[in-house]
Parts: sequence; C-alpha cells; structure tokens
Amino acid sequence: MSLDRRGRLQSEQGSSEPVAGNVPWVDPYTEDVLVRMRAQGPLSATVEKLRGLTNNAVIGSAIDTTSNSVTVYWRGPHPAAVNTAVSEALAAGITVNIIDAPFSAAQLSQSRSSIRNRMQELGISRIAFDADGGGSTVHFRTTADIQAARDSLADYQQRLDQITGDDGDSPAVAVLYSQPGSPAVHISDQLSDPQDWAR
Repeated sequence: MSLDRRGRLQSEQGSSEPVAGNVPWVDPYTEDVLVRMRAQGPLSATVEKLRGLTNNAVIGSAIDTTSNSVTVYWRGPHPAAVNTAVSEALAAGITVNIIDAPFSAAQLSQSRSSIRNRMQELGISRIAFDADGGGSTVHFRTTADIQAARDSLADYQQRLDQITGDDGDSPAVAVLYSQPGSPAVHISDQLSDPQDWAR
C-alpha cells in the first residue's frame, strides 16, 4: 500500500481509504461545481474579448451559467468590432447583454481617487467599482468606522442643506457624499477582510 495525492492509502486494487489519524479529505469540486466552472470559461473569455475591443472601457460585468449569458456595462459608443464579437458569441450559444453605464471609467476613477486619498483617515480598507457603473462601494475595517462614517456623512449633509453648498472647509467624509450628477458612493455593511487592509 502507498499514499495517494490526497493522503489516503492506495491499495494494490486501486481503492483508497483514509490514513488512520488523518482527517478524511473531502473533494470540494462536486460534479455540479465542475460543470459550472467549465461553463464559466467561454463566458469569461467573451467578457475579456469585449474588454480588449473597448480599450478596457468595460466598467463591470456579470456572467450567468444558467442562461449562458454575459452582461457588460460600459459608457460610450460601441466599436464596430464589438458587434462582430457579439455575433460570434451568439453563434457559440452565448447571449451578450450590453448596458450603458451611467458613468465612464474615467469618472469612476476620479471619484475613487478622491476617496483613496482619505482612506486611512476614514478607516476605509477597500474601494470597489459597482458592477453597473453607477459608483463605488467602500468597505471599512470595523463597525465603529462604518457608524462614524455614516454619522459624519449625515452631519455633512445637514451642513450642506443649511449653507446651500460647500464653503471649501470640507471634512474628510465629504469624499463619500454623492453629489447629484456624480458617481454614487455606497457604504457597505460588511467588514472587509484584514488581508485587504494593506492594499
């Protein structure tokens, strides 16, 4: 007998059994999971192709293995090559939904830069673009940081309502204020993983 790659005893007949004292190895990749993973490959490849054809103007995307479809969000005109790629995907049985995002990648990046400059001060550990291109979501290290940001944001909103505008003496939390016509900023209720803190 010998050990197989999963730490089980391999008999001469080829059957495996757990080694005494070891926790039995459980394969997380059930057949159902493997089928979904294989189905994701062509869908992910379609998204990446569209990203390349649009000069990375794709802001967000989603794949759905159940309907074998891809949804991409971007702002701006669709290059002619995109129509060809969509036709090729359709011929391969993949439905492509193209949705015009409310803001461009440049607008979202500018908003994200403002937030990034205040991350440490506000206790923000991660910023992510919303898949639909409507704004960004910020994640905090602690629930206290989340509550502090919400309280400060409410105070700032009240101040803006009273003085009908920002007098230039903005608190750090002003970067989280969603002004009309600009990308929204959402505060996540979920704490971020400590591994994100160094990013």
